[in-house]
Amino acid sequence: MIERKVVLLYGDILSPFKHIEKITTKYHQYYLRDKDKEDFSIDNYYEIWIDERYTGINARELRDYTPVILVKK
Repeated sequence: MIERKVVLLYGDILSPFKHIEKITTKYHQYYLRDKDKEDFSIDNYYEIWIDERYTGINARELRDYTPVILVKK
């Protein structure tokens, strides 16, 4: 069974969505590469949920989804 972890980004200054998406895309590529290997096991991965809580005064575009990444333990 895959173990779930949550990364909470909290504050009035958060990275732009494009930076977070760049990181998630990179780790997704690592996962796809490893998935093709013979010794692949989903149990060797964490499911990382990225949850953002913006506390700033200025408006910030809201994301319609929570990014989820599979990261090797």
